[in-house]
Amino acid sequence: MKKISAFILSCLILFGANAVFAAPDTVGADEAGDTYDLISVTNPAYQQDSTFETAYVLEGHGLESTVVTLYWYDSANDVYRKVYDHGEGYDEAGNPITIYNEAVFTLGASGQFKKSVELYSGLNSLLLYAERDGMRQLVKLNITKYNYNFIDIIKSLTN
Repeated sequence: MKKISAFILSCLILFGANAVFAAPDTVGADEAGDTYDLISVTNPAYQQDSTFETAYVLEGHGLESTVVTLYWYDSANDVYRKVYDHGEGYDEAGNPITIYNEAVFTLGASGQFKKSVELYSGLNSLLLYAERDGMRQLVKLNITKYNYNFIDIIKSLTN
């Protein structure tokens, strides 16, 4: 009986610890992390950039085993919402379905990361939520996607 109780207790502790470190579904726009040294973003070189391309590659490096989650700003609710990547898969009957996975990645031994994001026209406010050993870092980025029209070309020259 003691062995069963010990096993159940250890499972609760193990799964409880994982739940504590899972990134939340939303992050308040005014929230801040408690450290600044888990990741360093190298692209964009600053916290904002502009492009005419539909896809943008976020790049950087950080400490091994840091878990990074991508969020998108929801201006209507003033929060960042977790991004979900989608891909094609199959259900049990073999029918094609769309699979949604959290846009989360863990840094390996090199610490390098690259994450491609699809941009909407206009301002795209993103958040990289990095966590490791109970510490968290929030990196806010603004990427503006311009269209190939005369007004946007002029705007791109002034940014």
